[in-house]
Amino acid sequence: MNECPIEVWTRICSLACTDGGATGAALAQASRYLYDASQCVRLQSIALVGVDQMESFLGMLEHTPPNLRCVRHLYIAGRDSPSETRTFTPIEMLHGEGLVQAYVYRHYHPRDTSLLHEKLESVPDWLDMCPSFLVKRKKAFAAAFARIIQLVSSHLETLTVHIGSMYPSFLFDIDFPSLRELTLQGVFILQTTFTNNLPDDERKVRELPSLKRLHLADCPTFFTAFIGSAPALTHLRMTGLTFLSTQIHQSLLAVAAPRTFFDDAPPTPTVFPQKIIISPSGNLQPRMDRGMKTLGRLAARSKNVIVMRPIRGGVPYSMSNAHAHWLQRIDGGPGCWNVSSDDIDTDDQHIPLVH
Repeated sequence: MNECPIEVWTRICSLACTDGGATGAALAQASRYLYDASQCVRLQSIALVGVDQMESFLGMLEHTPPNLRCVRHLYIAGRDSPSETRTFTPIEMLHGEGLVQAYVYRHYHPRDTSLLHEKLESVPDWLDMCPSFLVKRKKAFAAAFARIIQLVSSHLETLTVHIGSMYPSFLFDIDFPSLRELTLQGVFILQTTFTNNLPDDERKVRELPSLKRLHLADCPTFFTAFIGSAPALTHLRMTGLTFLSTQIHQSLLAVAAPRTFFDDAPPTPTVFPQKIIISPSGNLQPRMDRGMKTLGRLAARSKNVIVMRPIRGGVPYSMSNAHAHWLQRIDGGPGCWNVSSDDIDTDDQHIPLVH
């Protein structure tokens, strides 16, 4: 091993460290030589799920020299899940608030789920205790998230964030000079939707000069915050749409269609994606039907637009889907940009393919 130049081993480690951090951690423990060879690449892809993982990673990151904090691909999900591999206080030893905290923070093994629920039923008003623990957990998540993003933003190339209801203020506060692909899942709405008197720097995200692909899941109103801030954008996907506001509708028409399609053409936008994928929810609001028909007709006349069949049942964009697509994109795969002919709503359009 020592006879091979360390630069070669570093390259090998770089090709291996694309699985979210597991291989990087293993290389760091394999030998001192591999520890040294991999130190500048083993953090290049990191997947973090829940507060505990985020706080643990943050502690390590803050003790890492700045020149080695080279996180290029980052996946963050806010919802913890019960784990078989981590060590927790046995459910049998917990009582009262300890049981509630274990439930909220998912500090238990899947095999103990029934026992936990059984013991919770013996805790008076345990459901009333949950909100305070949820608030603490959300604050801890937000603090760790903000600090991690601050430390790694300069090197990030792909970022997938599955954050539920937490508002993505980091896009207004931090520069991402190298970010080329962003997936954002959340049930928040753009704060300026109902507060149009906010200054421009609170309406638009900071300029993302390298961003080429943007995927918004469950947060369609947030699209308008990117108009004018992503000059290199080539691909746009919206997943789980339940409504289409006038502003978003007009913006989509503007970026998707030549002026000759309309008598009263929308204003010329500052971004022109080459591909737009609309994946509506199965729970469409009635007022959205007309807008979707318009987009469907547009898709029939424009190679830029694909309108997919409505998503029936389940979560429009789950954590498992987000994580799988993130890994695929790191390895050069299609990820969420893969659309098969079976997924496309062909009632009002032809069948274009995403490349």
